Amino acid sequence: MYIKCSEDQQIKNLFKLYDLQNQNGIVKTDFLQMLHNYSKEELKIILNDQLFLEEQQIISAYHRRKRVKPRKGSEDFLKMSLQMLRKHSNASEYKDQNQNEHLNINQVDGQQSINSKQSIDQIFTLDSKAQLNGIPMKGFGINLSFSVNGQKIEIQANLNLLIRKYVEMVYKAKNDLPLNLEDFTIFVKHHPNLIMPLYYVFNFDIWGLQNSLPKYKSLPLDIQGELYRISKQKKIKTKFCQLYPNILMEFQNKNEIKPTKIICLSGLIIEERVDHTNQKFGFEIFHMNQHYKHKIYHCSDEMSFREWQRALSLYFNGEINKKYSILDKIGEGKFSIVYRCQAKMDKQFYALKVINKMNLPQEEQDIVKHEISITKLLNHSCIIKLIDSIENRNQINIITELIEDGDLFDYVQNKSYLEESEAAIIFNQLLDALSYIHSIGIVHRDIKPENILMILDKNAIKQIKLIDFGLANHLSKIQKNNEFQNYHCGTCNYQAPEMLQFQEITFAVDVFALGVILYYMLSGYLPFDSDIPQEIIQNTIDGVYSMDDYHWQCVSEEAKDLIHGLLQNQPSQRLTLKQAKEHQWIKNKMLKINKQ
Repeated sequence: MYIKCSEDQQIKNLFKLYDLQNQNGIVKTDFLQMLHNYSKEELKIILNDQLFLEEQQIISAYHRRKRVKPRKGSEDFLKMSLQMLRKHSNASEYKDQNQNEHLNINQVDGQQSINSKQSIDQIFTLDSKAQLNGIPMKGFGINLSFSVNGQKIEIQANLNLLIRKYVEMVYKAKNDLPLNLEDFTIFVKHHPNLIMPLYYVFNFDIWGLQNSLPKYKSLPLDIQGELYRISKQKKIKTKFCQLYPNILMEFQNKNEIKPTKIICLSGLIIEERVDHTNQKFGFEIFHMNQHYKHKIYHCSDEMSFREWQRALSLYFNGEINKKYSILDKIGEGKFSIVYRCQAKMDKQFYALKVINKMNLPQEEQDIVKHEISITKLLNHSCIIKLIDSIENRNQINIITELIEDGDLFDYVQNKSYLEESEAAIIFNQLLDALSYIHSIGIVHRDIKPENILMILDKNAIKQIKLIDFGLANHLSKIQKNNEFQNYHCGTCNYQAPEMLQFQEITFAVDVFALGVILYYMLSGYLPFDSDIPQEIIQNTIDGVYSMDDYHWQCVSEEAKDLIHGLLQNQPSQRLTLKQAKEHQWIKNKMLKINKQ
């Protein structure tokens, strides 16, 4: 119904919607799914909930080890407490952008330095964004951006992990039993902000009357006219339909004001259904989840179909559906969704990244197109292979190899650290990949474990795939445009000293990142990491790192010598890729491996 209902009725409707088991109770997994259906931006509101106000309890439950645990995909300039994250989230909604950009990261609650507090970003780690490779994105986030000491900082808060912790708190008092309507009503009334995002997602504010007219009438009407549907009894039913932004409405007839059916098109897929032989023209609306019924609409003739086709072009996947069958969703980012797909020609499985251009800033679109152009140039067994790219007015579709064994960051974390022989296999393949990239004049600038995918064979490393060329470019162009003077590239923990000091960039910046990765593989920790952002930068510039603790006593002197050569803070003193390839450690390890 388009007339707004009472609060109690809203709660009942919401309860029925997520009682997926039809057992008069919302189970934990369905409650979790309910929150995932919210708009990502609206999920910021959870940060203000009472359940997260007892921050110290969360900190004590996740006591940090003495050494700083690496944070996946984190922006190392920023170590925010959850309280600071909430404050910034609120400020971004109610204060102008200038106030946000001059937010002082050094103060929390007016006086207390954020660096003097024990950070809880170990809980709310920042997982990798969904990449071109199709690896499931373990979290999706909200973007925050502001300036610190004149440097623009952008981070992404992992909402996936945050939501999971939230749901665990909700069900803790119930011992994980389903929430009945009474429980749910009490919960919603104690947390009134929670229910609103769902209604915003479905444009709830447009339902109702204003000056005796339905509010949806204030929306721009894209197209209207008669469409036909075939009933289960094979009867033709005529429907008068109106298309508003993201909403398709059915009416009994043209003069009706109250719709009989409302379809929210966000998140749905529309495909053409055309049979020229029998002169049938229409389109099908469906959701990737087979739980939802497909709806097929027919047009009276081809001319009518073309009019609807133009109006629905925003929602069509276009050429992509002709070449690929879109299967299950395996990842999600702010402006993109990653699907597993199958080529209709050769039946091979690939990863399909669908990027919505409508809300993507032009600068970001240019980066995506740049990454595609760079990746098209590359053909190496240790580099992700770009299969296809299809762009239309509304979307950029990128099809790549499907790699499903995860990335190097998680692989090392799961094992705590790697044996030297296994690290040597990975390192040797990285040397090959980077030697190839550098040979055609390209510098990557964002080498890190999250951008190294793993192909495993019986849980043992078989091959790596280097990904994410969004910051890669021809070295000649970087130097010609003086790009190093404008911004930091990549992730702080892996940046070479010359990048942090805005000095000239050479191929040596990738070599430095290799040294950080080798250190990480052999120890499970990053060499320059710290709770204080400025210390990371200063340690990197000064070359301050340690291999003196007990763990490093078990690592060979040859491996430590190679790391030392790669992490030289002066580019001219740093090993080259050729020298690293000829180093005694890698030669001995690979010779032994090849003999096995």
